[in-house]
Amino acid sequence: MVHEQILTETIGRVGVIRLNRPEKLNAWTNQMSHEIKNQIATWNDDDSIGAIILTGEGRAFCAGADVGDFADRAQANKKGEGEKIVQGLSEPYEYPTMLRKSKPTIAAINGYAVGVGLTMILPCDIRIASTEAKLSIRFIKMGLMPELGSTRILSELIGLGHATDMCL
Repeated sequence: MVHEQILTETIGRVGVIRLNRPEKLNAWTNQMSHEIKNQIATWNDDDSIGAIILTGEGRAFCAGADVGDFADRAQANKKGEGEKIVQGLSEPYEYPTMLRKSKPTIAAINGYAVGVGLTMILPCDIRIASTEAKLSIRFIKMGLMPELGSTRILSELIGLGHATDMCL
């Protein structure tokens, strides 16, 4: 399967997904979400794969959502040329459930994991961060509502006090 925004490889029984938009610090797009979901589903059906690693190309894991992607889809929707924004965003809401039902997932955090970049790693079974990793939830500081149950999952992982500190 050919992807535009992720790279995939298998190393033994491990499937590796690399977010591949290093020029944009691997900023999340709806297309990237589709590609990740489809690849994980493919590997979940493949008995030769025992675990899945998520990581990023370049100096970031994922620096958050690509605001330009939202703007492009909103403009296309205004012109009647694109999917409805709500429909375009509905699939990512399956992401935490998909990872929780998946083969073991490991997030290899190689740099910035901000906003949705942090949200993406929370449901993974194991999270390993490099010494260069920078984690930030950012939503509240930007006046946005955190997505995909990220605040709940974060509080389950590190406790309510630390999660609150991280959010504010």
